Formats: sequence, C-alpha cells, structure tokens
Amino acid sequence: MLNLLKRSACLYVSRLTILWLMLISMSFADVGDTASDFSLPNLLTQDTISLSDYKGSVVLVDFWASWCGPCRASFPAYEELRNRLQQKYGEKSFEVLAINVDMEKNEALAFLDKQTVSFLILDENTGGVTQHKYQILAMPTAFLIDQSGKVVFQHSGFNSGYAAHIEQMASELLEANPFQ
Repeated sequence: MLNLLKRSACLYVSRLTILWLMLISMSFADVGDTASDFSLPNLLTQDTISLSDYKGSVVLVDFWASWCGPCRASFPAYEELRNRLQQKYGEKSFEVLAINVDMEKNEALAFLDKQTVSFLILDENTGGVTQHKYQILAMPTAFLIDQSGKVVFQHSGFNSGYAAHIEQMASELLEANPFQ
C-alpha cells in the first residue's frame, strides 16, 4: 500500500512538473523570441512607456528591485553604458528601460534619490503580468532586444564583465544596422 501511495505521489508530482514546464515555455522570453510588448508608467512622471515605442533601437530591459544588491550595482554601469552607446551611435540608438518590481514604490523612489540615472524607470504595476511574460525568477534579470524586437541576450545577476558583454553585443547590432 505504501509503495502504491509513493508511486501515485511521484506520478502526480511528475505531471505537475510537466504542466509547469509547459506554462513556462509558453511565456518565457528566450533568445530568438520576439520580446513581449508592455506598456508601463514611468515611475517618476506616470507617462505610459511601451517597449514598442523603441522599435528600431537596441533596448536593454532590466527588471530590478531596490532591495537587490546586484540591481543597485548595475545602475551606474548601465548609465555609463547608455551614455557611451548614445554618444557613439546617436541618442535614439540605444535605451535602457529599467522595470522596478518593488511592492512599496517609496523604497524605489528613496533609492533613486541617491542614485540618479537618465534612463527610464518604469513601474511594474500590472500585478506581475510583465514579470510573468518574461518569466522573471531572479533579480536583476535583463534582456537585450535588437532593433526588430527580438531577444538577443538574457542574463540574471550582474557583474562588470556582463556590462562589457552587453556593450559589445549592442555595438555589433548598431554597427550592423544603424538607427535610421
């Protein structure tokens, strides 16, 4: 009887795992996929910003939270990256869209008071829908999206080597297909 219960439990868990993997695969923004569009408010101005507004540009979509140490460390690097790429390839060639997932927005605002950036900070106010579309499992998670809207790179975590890799990939995309 105990063996029958164990087998039933294993079968049940296996079926749940398969179902979960199927659901993830339907929504995960993987390399080569068209990035899911989103429309979110700018955290500071409340203007609605959509990913599709940046078609033709290379975009780094970054999911972050103020409590996340690597997220905080990424902001100065992304600011420098954005400035270098825009200076070299043009103001509309590259953009960072940083999507804040803090439950308490005042925490994000307090962080931004200390760490000012010129790139857009968006408010994930959809109840997690945008996070689900991109299947965010860790902070930070970033997606590099090419000029046609395809995901060309995805990474969770942050280090300076990662920022250099993003810059190299974005430069290659912009040299191959300059912003018009």
